[in-house]
Amino acid sequence: MSVHALLNPPSHWDDAVLSDVVRAFALDDRFPAPANLFDALIEQLEDPHWSAQLSSRRAEWSRVLRQVRDDPPSGGWIRAAVASSSRAANPVSPRMEAYPLASLFLQRPDSQLRPQAEGLRALALAAVLVSPKSGLSASTADVLRRSIAPGNAQRQFVSSFPKPTHFLEYLPALNRHLEELQSHIDELTSTEAKLASALGRLLTRVVIATGDARSKAIPDAEEPRSLSSSRNHRSGGRRSTPFAIPGAQIDLYLLSAPGAQPDEPPDQFIAVSPELRANEADDPDLPGAAAESSLGQTRYWVARHQRLVPCDTGRFTPFERDSFVGTLQAALHDPNPMTVDAAGVLALVYLTGTPLDRVLEYRLGGATDLVAPDTFRRVVPEPDKAFSPSHELEPYVESRASHVDLPLPGIVADWLNARASGYCGSLLDCLGHSTTDLRQRITEQIECARSNGRYRRVRLQRLTPALGLEIRLATADDVAVHILSGGEGQASPLLAHYLVHYVEYLQALYAEATARLLGES
Repeated sequence: MSVHALLNPPSHWDDAVLSDVVRAFALDDRFPAPANLFDALIEQLEDPHWSAQLSSRRAEWSRVLRQVRDDPPSGGWIRAAVASSSRAANPVSPRMEAYPLASLFLQRPDSQLRPQAEGLRALALAAVLVSPKSGLSASTADVLRRSIAPGNAQRQFVSSFPKPTHFLEYLPALNRHLEELQSHIDELTSTEAKLASALGRLLTRVVIATGDARSKAIPDAEEPRSLSSSRNHRSGGRRSTPFAIPGAQIDLYLLSAPGAQPDEPPDQFIAVSPELRANEADDPDLPGAAAESSLGQTRYWVARHQRLVPCDTGRFTPFERDSFVGTLQAALHDPNPMTVDAAGVLALVYLTGTPLDRVLEYRLGGATDLVAPDTFRRVVPEPDKAFSPSHELEPYVESRASHVDLPLPGIVADWLNARASGYCGSLLDCLGHSTTDLRQRITEQIECARSNGRYRRVRLQRLTPALGLEIRLATADDVAVHILSGGEGQASPLLAHYLVHYVEYLQALYAEATARLLGES
């Protein structure tokens, strides 16, 4: 029996839990291994090391999944087999990209990494239980699965991760290990840094939502202590200090995460001690600790923008920029189509200020995103509760544009003209490559731009904010920065309620900023 029965469950099954499972694991009628997934999830849910964490939710999921597995609809559930010689060692293969979270839990780990794989999957499941809708992104699940797969290149790196014990001991141990990696972050490969960063974010989510980083989790501690090292790497000599959230009996310790660079937005672990209040712990969406952390990040960004200078450490130096742009230009003339397309995608990330995952979803030839090979369309965000003229005033008010069409530089426009002219659909479908292969080639090109370590700051994470930095340095205009490079879900700056810009001005400003990004002015 396929997953169709989960999508339309009989009356005696728990609709709410099944709906969460289907949503979290992106299951559909084509999922090839439902019986395998049920077994894996039940085993993980009933792990004695983690049974006390989110115990009621674990018990509920375990009960429902056992009922579904042991009382199947007519025909039973499909169970996929994995050949012992299979390199993928995964019953979802070759459709692992379509079901990244399920593939993580069904991945047979490398024989040397079984304890570490158990711990990483337990952490991933905790994040899913906290928030089935958004607990674990597809990209994070894919990174974790690759890190434990047989024969992966990060085997030695992952083998140094702590082995799971009781979760109150495992979480601080993992946090200390990630903190130790920070002391030599520049020695890590981009893949290793990406794994460390993904684990840091995952650990933060679980700790905030469950309050599991308690002082009693650290044996023989005389007082609650920061999980950061006494060495103040990249911190300007300042120790992490706790602060209290009004109305909640908790202390927070803000800690730099692996991958953080000086004067860049801080990736932070948030150790919570002691427990959140009961009404906050029961709400997995946004506990008070998360709200306060978000506010702190906002304050950081405001101060950060106000002190930007042309020689800012967050900006590429001319040498770093020339190395990166030169690598792109060389790759765009390579005879290998995969290399050319990877360079084109990287250029779009750099010149539109958009994360890689979103760039691959760009629509071609429609009413959004890449409306033409030489034109990128950005929706003009409207501030929350913005002024809207009444019907009587409309004749006296200039019309407001809902979008602005930006002229793409020739380095991208020429590639899109040759590759996607006349195509309608997503960019990834147009290019015809698998996400995995394209990401691998992109990683190789970034490594090439780093010039054997000469330019270690050339990283994928630095490409997205580059456009916003250039516009901010040229104009000190938060509204223009938000319109031309703001991310999805970002709130509009306060000035957006009062300041307006003509479309022609924004188009000219974008052209000037991209010319500087490419070293043409």
